[in-house]
Amino acid sequence: MLGIDEQPPGAVRPIVPRLVPSDPARARKLAAGLLFLTGKVLQAAGADVTPLRRSYVAAAFVHQVRRYLHLLRLLEIDRDPGFGRIAARTRERLVGMRTAFASLPDMRAALRLFEAELLALSGDLVAAQDALEPVMLSISTIQSRDLRDEVAIRYFDFSLGRAESRAALHALLGFLATRSRHGMVGARFERTLRLTARQAVVLRSNGLPLTALVIQTWSKMVRAAPRRIASRIANILLERVGMAVVRRESARRMPRSGLPVRAVRAMGGIGDLLMMTPGLRALARHDDRPIEFAVPKRYLGLFETNPFVAALGLEDLPPQWFSGGRIIDLTDCPASITESATAPMVVVNRIEIFARALGVRQRELRRHGLQPVFEPSAAARERAAEWLRSHQVCPGEFVAIQIAAAERYRSWSRVAEVARRLAGSRQVVAFDDKPSAEFAALAQQHGNIRLAIGLELSLGLALACEARLIVAPDSALLHLAGARGIPCVGMFGPTDGVLRMGAYPLAVAVSRRAELPCSPCWRNQAMPCALTGGMSSHCLDSLEVAPVMEAIERLLR
Repeated sequence: MLGIDEQPPGAVRPIVPRLVPSDPARARKLAAGLLFLTGKVLQAAGADVTPLRRSYVAAAFVHQVRRYLHLLRLLEIDRDPGFGRIAARTRERLVGMRTAFASLPDMRAALRLFEAELLALSGDLVAAQDALEPVMLSISTIQSRDLRDEVAIRYFDFSLGRAESRAALHALLGFLATRSRHGMVGARFERTLRLTARQAVVLRSNGLPLTALVIQTWSKMVRAAPRRIASRIANILLERVGMAVVRRESARRMPRSGLPVRAVRAMGGIGDLLMMTPGLRALARHDDRPIEFAVPKRYLGLFETNPFVAALGLEDLPPQWFSGGRIIDLTDCPASITESATAPMVVVNRIEIFARALGVRQRELRRHGLQPVFEPSAAARERAAEWLRSHQVCPGEFVAIQIAAAERYRSWSRVAEVARRLAGSRQVVAFDDKPSAEFAALAQQHGNIRLAIGLELSLGLALACEARLIVAPDSALLHLAGARGIPCVGMFGPTDGVLRMGAYPLAVAVSRRAELPCSPCWRNQAMPCALTGGMSSHCLDSLEVAPVMEAIERLLR
């Protein structure tokens, strides 16, 4: 594991109170420390490292590198050849680290940003901008909002440093026009917006007079006395009024390229992707052509037979794909943003939220239907049939159970007891992406329980489509049941089952919302339960087996 405070002999520690400008020796020591750090990370992120530990190593590395780069920016390195040689070796290691962290898209973007930073510190702004340009073009694939802001600011700096003010302003304003509302724009981009205000002539000459007026007005207000109060008022006005003007003016100037509408989702989950399909269907029918939808390759099986979606593997897309017009960004999840802003009084289904983000109006969405779209391919059906034969399971007669949700706070701890009771009279197939010791022991005790663990996505979904009934927490198989018209029972606690499955007529939600006034609270995996302070949900942990069994028996009659 990476030692956060480990340093090579003679290296400077990352925290230094103040650096003296024009100190090449200190810059070389900092660069040597950074080189040593990259070597340690390459060792710590070996092939035998678990995904969780690799994520921890990545987070620790990014934190340390940012500290090093901040200190290096305080120095006037002045094209020091010694620093340049060390920086070149560090960049080579950063390139190698992209393979080690291939499963972490944000880490790959951060590594490219660090490469560009080192090139800029070495005095090569042209190479720095060229290195960062692919990341800026594909910024909608970055999940971290802070990293998005950092990339946009540094790309602006590199472009402006090359006296390419038009390109710098075009990239910055294009990003700000589509940026989700998190943090004050004026506070996060204060220096950048002040530089932009000086380029008001360029904005006006490019047909953005209102944007120029907004940014210039903000720039004057933040300098007014008393500055602390004036800057706060200026930032609030920019956020609530000014940015609306910027977005509207940028949208009017958006080029209509004639290319198909394109959308990007750089992450899962499977349930969210299924809930996006009604909006994608309505949009495709409106445009009379499939929607290009870039997703990680592991999710392409969801769209193999979808006539409304032309699914593309995100990892294989060239940067130029992102520069041909408007990209609908679904990576910065619009459903999470809406639910967080309105919790605990969430009243809009995720299907409708995703459709709205795609530009589909509610009337048009309802005309084309709220049911998700999924159809297993012929090959997946054959493989599922073979799996059922080899495990002696009758298609259309078994109950499919999803053992757990992706996040612990949405999982129900008593699902094994439901499987045990059902196994007395029916065949049960338990699904999950990782082994469960509890279900492994249960399968050995009961001949009617089969385990479908870690199956490839297309096979697992095709297999679940053959079930007579699906039992699951708030997760993927519930939305698969909604897409295929399969009766399902969902166990809910922090989220609203009636709202979540409102578009599925054969779905029954079981929860304790009648007894617990705090349910649904709409918390996420980063927030502890308000009742217990733990990361599991009391409203789910205290849910009894009896009401779930009653709902199952009612649907099986």
